[in-house]
Amino acid sequence: MNKLYESYKGKKIELLSINCGEEKSTIQETINTKGIKYNTLLDPDGKTATAYKVQYIPLNILLDINGKIIYRDNSVPSEDLIKKASE
Repeated sequence: MNKLYESYKGKKIELLSINCGEEKSTIQETINTKGIKYNTLLDPDGKTATAYKVQYIPLNILLDINGKIIYRDNSVPSEDLIKKASE
């Protein structure tokens, strides 16, 4: 995901990670250990997970520029789909 983030940094796409239910210190340790470069948001109450109907983790959701979900899976979306989302 860092590679994807670096490829699209500064363009019309923002890569975010949302963590559900873990302590901030645990998340920060993971970020530091794995060298995660993109922003990680906290969802301690699971409200975001509920809103996006998350049923399994990890889940990658790609929204187009209008906020419409165009991809939902545990794998990384294709470059073509990512480019389409940014148009």
